[in-house]
Amino acid sequence: MKRKILIFLIVMFSISISSRLYSQYEQKFTLQLASGYVFNGGVSFDAGVQYNFSRTFSTAVLIKYTPIQVQGDLKLHIVGINICPKYIFFPQSKINPFILGGVGINYYSFKIPGASEFQNKEHVKLGLTGALGLDFRASDNIAIFLQGGINAIQSADANKNFYTKKYITAGVNISMFKSRTL
Repeated sequence: MKRKILIFLIVMFSISISSRLYSQYEQKFTLQLASGYVFNGGVSFDAGVQYNFSRTFSTAVLIKYTPIQVQGDLKLHIVGINICPKYIFFPQSKINPFILGGVGINYYSFKIPGASEFQNKEHVKLGLTGALGLDFRASDNIAIFLQGGINAIQSADANKNFYTKKYITAGVNISMFKSRTL
């Protein structure tokens, strides 16, 4: 598993190095808000701030909340904070395909109604995320996006397995600040 994480981080670092970080590009801070569906589980709510280094490369810090109905009254609550590099393929187009990946810290808890404090479990574990998506530019400051991907959270078992869920998310990016570096 450590090998997979290392390969993932090397790929994301390579994408960030290969993107052009020319100073003539506009740099923007972007607010991201989204909601999505987690397959076989429930919904997710995301919020984050993204910094665009160039028109093709950005990095976002995202907070994601996902309540998942596991079975009966057993509910899993996940709160994750992720750092996600993002590469946009056609930045001049109205429709921009993108790829993103990230690593983060996830807090998750099982809550069983009526259970004692010792039966409820809470953990803080490593998480990985990856997604493909489309960004639809409505204006210079507003974009609507749709993305699908997978989240993997390290489980609490001794084998260090990952709990994975596929998801689809729709949201809006609101660019708030622009600057030009000359």
